[in-house]
Amino acid sequence: MKNFIENLPFDQQIRAQSALSALEDVDLMIDAFLKRNDELKSEILLDAYGLMQALFVGIDAIYQLSLVTTKFKYHVNINQNHVLRKLKYIRNDIVGHPTLRTYHDGSYGFSLLLDDKVTRDTIAYQTYIIKDKEIHKEETTVYFDEMIESYQKEKKFFMKDLSQFIRKIPNKDKTTGLLVKLFNKVSNNNYDLLLISQIEQQFLNDQNLDIQTKNRFSTRIKALAKVFTIKNNYPDVINTACLYQILGLYKMNTQLNNKKIKLPNITYPMFLIELKHEILKIQQYTTYVSELNDKDHPLFELHINLLIQAINQEKYSIFFEWFKSIEDDDIVFIIGKMLKDFILKV
Repeated sequence: MKNFIENLPFDQQIRAQSALSALEDVDLMIDAFLKRNDELKSEILLDAYGLMQALFVGIDAIYQLSLVTTKFKYHVNINQNHVLRKLKYIRNDIVGHPTLRTYHDGSYGFSLLLDDKVTRDTIAYQTYIIKDKEIHKEETTVYFDEMIESYQKEKKFFMKDLSQFIRKIPNKDKTTGLLVKLFNKVSNNNYDLLLISQIEQQFLNDQNLDIQTKNRFSTRIKALAKVFTIKNNYPDVINTACLYQILGLYKMNTQLNNKKIKLPNITYPMFLIELKHEILKIQQYTTYVSELNDKDHPLFELHINLLIQAINQEKYSIFFEWFKSIEDDDIVFIIGKMLKDFILKV
């Protein structure tokens, strides 16, 4: 790693060294946090706020190290980690803007610490989000050991991935052809799980990564396999979401191999075209689709409910109720990402 960074252009060297230095500092702060034992509320909160901000800095450093060494964020998959995906919301709720938090849809809110739940191991708080005359209330509990463990695990995965990636020997890319084959099969409603497994293994071989990688390509191909198995009343929507994700994987893979690409067009079903038309009737409604790919977002469920009220058509109410009921985060991401991008694309 050190030799690789020393051979980078000067500005990239400095950025990489800055990121590595920040990661080392965060490790020191975590060690200090774990050794402290003062039980005063003020001391606990000072340490808790410092920890959350430190983890925020550490995650940012991981992203920057990936960008400066590989040009992409594909080796970082923080959002795949359920605990760390919530960290950005928790940090903003409590450390960043506890007394007034504004959201892009015009709603606002605030968070209130629950004093009787402030301990060395955990804190809890109540968030109030106000939209028009409605108040959405939610309690969040933060477990420090869980947060630290998640960060350290993701950092370890990333550093291992990065070390393997920069040592890879250039060879012929075989993954691209398999992705084209998969796209053609899914276009004909053929959901080949064996081909999914073959693509994942070939990608690992091409990029010199092992089976435990958290690379975005690997985690998203696994997520795609889950969507292949869905049995529901919206086969056209599922098919479109799968095709859209395959194109995303195709783009990711070709970028990692320094290839220029031209993506094929997807034909969207009339159900989605009409849904987009209904949402675009009033500009405000478009703000309600921005979090459809993130089930952990504080406004996820509220915005789906607002879409149901705004459109007020039974077929779309049933569809959104079904979508809201999906428990698997990966499936929500695959379908929600396609919906969000399609509706917001001009």
